Amino acid sequence: LLLEASRHHGLASVHGEIPRVPRRKFLEAKEMIMRDEPVVITDLFEALDLAAKPVSHKWTLDYLNLRMHQGFYNIAADIPGRCCQYYEPRKVAAEAKYPYPFRPTTHLYRDSFDGFAKTLHSGKTKGGGHLVHYFHDVVMERDGSPVVAGQAAPKELAADLRAVAKALRPAQRLQPFFGGIANAKLWIGQKGVVMPL
Repeated sequence: LLLEASRHHGLASVHGEIPRVPRRKFLEAKEMIMRDEPVVITDLFEALDLAAKPVSHKWTLDYLNLRMHQGFYNIAADIPGRCCQYYEPRKVAAEAKYPYPFRPTTHLYRDSFDGFAKTLHSGKTKGGGHLVHYFHDVVMERDGSPVVAGQAAPKELAADLRAVAKALRPAQRLQPFFGGIANAKLWIGQKGVVMPL
């Protein structure tokens, strides 16, 4: 249901039903990865030290707020269930003169991380309806350098990002078409956000 809600109606003609992606432990997932089949790896960070577990164990809004630069970040907002769907196909988005991959109804803005966190905590509304917001910004450059707000990431956050990249490399090496961990994005969304993946 959630996946269906995020699809542009034109995609239904290509894939009438969205197949479920299997969940496997890393050892069981290796063959699927080598065959270029989608798989959710359920135990990738379990065997590593705590430094490699930032996403699931310590990256709260407060933790990140203390470690992010005071620059401005990319934020998207829309009504629940509609934010923030991919606007397919790319040509349609270009003709609408709207930044791919977002739909023209999605409000795009920039804010400090502190401002974003305060918005989430405030339950900001617009025209009596509730808006959901989500953060989407690059945290790993093409060369694998950790960044935030276009600058080198602060020391502690950079260590977290390097640990996550290190944990992902064994899976990356199994897929010959996967060029590397570059232009990685951090996505933080509220309940009601349909992630565009």
